[in-house]
Amino acid sequence: MAKSVEAHFGITVDEKRSSCWRVRAGAHRPELFIEREHPGPSFHVSLHESGHWHMKVRDEVVREWLRPDEFHPGYTRAMVIVQPIAVATLIVAPHEDAVLVDLAGDGDIPALFSIFIERPGADPEGWPGRTAMGTELIARLELAADAGTACIVLERARYEPKSTHTFGGATDDQLADMLRVAAEGELYTTLFGDHEGALLAYDARFKPAS
Repeated sequence: MAKSVEAHFGITVDEKRSSCWRVRAGAHRPELFIEREHPGPSFHVSLHESGHWHMKVRDEVVREWLRPDEFHPGYTRAMVIVQPIAVATLIVAPHEDAVLVDLAGDGDIPALFSIFIERPGADPEGWPGRTAMGTELIARLELAADAGTACIVLERARYEPKSTHTFGGATDDQLADMLRVAAEGELYTTLFGDHEGALLAYDARFKPAS
């Protein structure tokens, strides 16, 4: 698979797709920037070379943390993104380079996308979990300054959250926006937590019971 500096990915279920996530490598420094396509509030994750990482929501820093230790020599798990089939509701075309993973509409197995940072010299034909867990390679990105690569892998498996992270309360304007969206029938959001030191993002869709 050819290396690049940007990747877009998500899921598709019964000809509808989820919002896509974008992972972009820095142009001059070995760092990553991660964002999710709308709907929902805008936010982005910055994984800086310094190891001081943060997440912003509506341009406000809501979380800061340090780069976790390597879970295996040469590999750091930076982020885990979970997309269940319920979030595949869009019919508009995705980014032209997006990788969409097909999930069964009558199943309950979500897509678990893990973003790993690899030291220089990582096996270009391998990736975390390829043999032991049957993971699939979504993309591999070149990091600047010959600092290694980042790879995004897919695991099709149930996920049981191990922890959560609580942010400050929403502002009056944010609450009003959420109520307006919910009144229209459905609310889309992303829940955040921790996964063995990595940031966890769980896409969710809330729909009133009929």
